[in-house]
Amino acid sequence: MKSERIDIDILINNAGAGGLGLMTELDIQKEMEYLQLNMISLTYLTRLIADDMVKRKQGKILNVASTAAFQPTPRMSMYGASKSYVLFFTEAIAEELKGTGVQASVLCPPSTKTPLTQGLASTRTKIFIKNLIEPQAVAKCGFEGLMKNKTVIIPGFKNKLMAKSVGLLPRKWVTIYTRKLIEQKV
Repeated sequence: MKSERIDIDILINNAGAGGLGLMTELDIQKEMEYLQLNMISLTYLTRLIADDMVKRKQGKILNVASTAAFQPTPRMSMYGASKSYVLFFTEAIAEELKGTGVQASVLCPPSTKTPLTQGLASTRTKIFIKNLIEPQAVAKCGFEGLMKNKTVIIPGFKNKLMAKSVGLLPRKWVTIYTRKLIEQKV
């Protein structure tokens, strides 16, 4: 990049990991590594690449969060919280970057057929087995949203509705519902 004099026009931060289970029962060292990946590495890369983009007055950044970013996620508390960070961080820098020629967007997909959900499928948890969205559909939606300069990109009408409605309900209800959803088995 800087040492090789490579100009990056589009940065896509698409890495994420997290455990499923009660916070007190998960391997804390593994969870800290996941938080490092989900938040710190993403922030570092965004800052590093955005600096060059701003100097060149052009560029696009797409950070990948999750629909888990919109509400507390019991049994995936650290993962969900880290994806909330990605959502809020990206919305904030999108505003900061206005007028610089650099655009920041955040993609918030639902459960998608990825190594993360494949690994969690062994838990027989319904949201990691049924109705998973294909990665190609997520990528297409993300790319199209990025090209349209959307700040928050959510694939699928049902997922957009869910993300918008979370703020209308009491947080306690949302948290209880989310836990039941995450605990539901097939």
